[in-house]
Amino acid sequence: MPTHKAVPLPESFGFAAGASLGVPAMTAHFSIFSDGPIAGKTILIHGGAGAVGMYAIQLAKWGGAQTIATVSNEEKAETATQYGADHVLNYRQEDIVTRVQELVGKRGCDRIVDVALAANMDINAKLVARNGVIAAYESGNAPQVTIPFYDLLYKNAALRTVLVYAMDEEAHTAAARDINRAMVDGALRAKIAAHYPLAETAQAHDALDSGQLIGKVVIDVA
Repeated sequence: MPTHKAVPLPESFGFAAGASLGVPAMTAHFSIFSDGPIAGKTILIHGGAGAVGMYAIQLAKWGGAQTIATVSNEEKAETATQYGADHVLNYRQEDIVTRVQELVGKRGCDRIVDVALAANMDINAKLVARNGVIAAYESGNAPQVTIPFYDLLYKNAALRTVLVYAMDEEAHTAAARDINRAMVDGALRAKIAAHYPLAETAQAHDALDSGQLIGKVVIDVA
C-alpha cells in the first residue's frame, strides 16, 4: 500500500468501524462536497439508511446543510433519523415531490445524492434547485437511464456520476482529510450490522445479500 493511502485512524474509531469507511464514506463525501461548500443548503439523500446514505447524511450535517432522506420502511426511517437526517420520508407511502416541496418550497434541493437514478430521475429533475447538482453513484442496476433534458436545462442543473475508483488523487485526499476531521469532531459514526469470522465469509455474503441488515457486515480475520 502506498504510504499516502494509509490514512491514520482516529483513536475514537475502532478497526471494524474504520474498515467500513473506505468506499461508502468517500462516495458520500464526493457526492456532497465536489461542487462547493454546502453550508445553508438543502440536500436530498435517497437511500438514507444505506451505507453511502448514512455517511452522506452525517457529512452533510457536518458541512452545515439541511438534510432530507428517503427510505423504504420504518426501521430504516429510525436509522436515518438516528444518524442526523432533519426530515425522513418513506417513498413507498408518500409522494416524495409533494412532501419535499412542502418542506423546502418550490425552489428545491441544492444537492441530490442518489442510489437508484433510473427510478428517481424524474423526481430528481422536479426537485433539483436552479444550478443544483444530482450526484448518482448507482442507477438501481439499470444500465440505461432516460434523462429529462429540458427539465434540467431550464434549471442549469448538473448530473454528476460518482465512482471512487475514478476519482482523482486530489478528491481522495480531500475525502480522507474531511472524513477524519468529521470523526475527530464526533460528527461521523459507523453502523456495524454484523460480525462474521473469516471461515464464515460465504454466510456473511448471504447475510448482506438478504437485504435484512442495516449497516456494514464485517469479517474478522484474526
